[in-house]
Amino acid sequence: MLDFLRRGITETFAAVRADHGDLARLRLPGGAVVVTVAHPDAVERILHHRRDNYLKGASYASIRLITGTNLVTAEGAAWAWRRRLAQPAFTREGVVNYLPAIAECADAMLDRWAAAFGRGQPFDLQRELTALTMQIVGRTLFGVDLIGEHAAASGRAFDEALAIVHDRGAATFALPLAIPTPANLRLRRALATLHREVEAIIERAARDHQGPPTLLRALLAARDPETGDALSRAQLRDEVIMLYLAGHETTATLLTWTFWALARAPEAREALHAEIDALAEDQLRPSAELFQRIPYARQVLHEVMRLHPPAPLIPRSIVEDDDLCGFRAPGGAHVAVLIYHLHRHPDYWPEPLQFRPERFSPAAVAGHHKYAYLPFSLGPRTCIGNTFALWESQLILAKILRRFAVDLDPERPLRIAASTVHRPAKGVIAALRPRLGTS
Repeated sequence: MLDFLRRGITETFAAVRADHGDLARLRLPGGAVVVTVAHPDAVERILHHRRDNYLKGASYASIRLITGTNLVTAEGAAWAWRRRLAQPAFTREGVVNYLPAIAECADAMLDRWAAAFGRGQPFDLQRELTALTMQIVGRTLFGVDLIGEHAAASGRAFDEALAIVHDRGAATFALPLAIPTPANLRLRRALATLHREVEAIIERAARDHQGPPTLLRALLAARDPETGDALSRAQLRDEVIMLYLAGHETTATLLTWTFWALARAPEAREALHAEIDALAEDQLRPSAELFQRIPYARQVLHEVMRLHPPAPLIPRSIVEDDDLCGFRAPGGAHVAVLIYHLHRHPDYWPEPLQFRPERFSPAAVAGHHKYAYLPFSLGPRTCIGNTFALWESQLILAKILRRFAVDLDPERPLRIAASTVHRPAKGVIAALRPRLGTS
């Protein structure tokens, strides 16, 4: 009934919402019932008021094939102690400590760009930004350099695994991974590559006792509050895989969509250049104060996430029957919070398809429905890395635009990847023009 493989997640649910409204109940070919939700009042009930009735549970079975049980996929006490353990790394104070490494990685990339692409040679912007954010995750969270063929192999394995997991989630019936279908064999090979690369990261961190504190070293030293046991290597691997995936894929995707959007919004692009050009060189130093000086950059990023949220939906499993704005949500069914469509709801976002960063000025934000915008989710399960992602993205964006104008063909269409992440497929081609006397 729902051909996800042909139409993709966003198109499929756009058709559902057009036909049935903000809340709909669908029976999939395999018999599973899914309630689709694109109304902020219902979303608030799911993520806040009745959150104990909407669990990750079976709705996360597909992604657990890649990541296992970790901070994102765990529930209850198992989630709570992981959250407490990871929280210090992602406070504002914790993220400030990462800013010099982020700046160093960005500067090194820009020096390489100047040499390789400084005369306007076309290059794959998405691939470059993915390599950058992967290196930053390695330096900041794991204390290792993720560069070269090993990092590239990990990136290819993530892409392959995410595409196959997306297809499994859309299938009427997904055969167990142990059955050697062509897709299962590809997934097993991708997972073997990921496990090998991640276990090597863990091994390097375990041997290095001299480096600065990192989240991975905290995980290596952690003890289960109930048993006193250390995390097993499999548990460590699951945590690192999720941090690796969430830490680089979503930020690279956000920055890619940002340059794509700016190519189609010349006034916003010029305003952003002007804000960054107005900074003295010492004001560009990586610090928390920098982000107070570039508020328009933050507005641009938020508007990009409104139009292109990294995760297009939030799945949950319904424990018992509930009422969502007068609509019955049956226990045992799944619910899909349609972030992509919620962010484009005309009742909450006038002219929703237009790119308007001013929607996120402080005065405008005060008038938003809180649950009409949730790129990092909301409630207790809000993404722990939201400050990291925003500050990293602002700093990289400022660094790039200080030195280069990034040109994309505004008429060139982008195809959306079949993936659990809302991202372009097969790269985004760009060209550079040096700015402010740089080269």
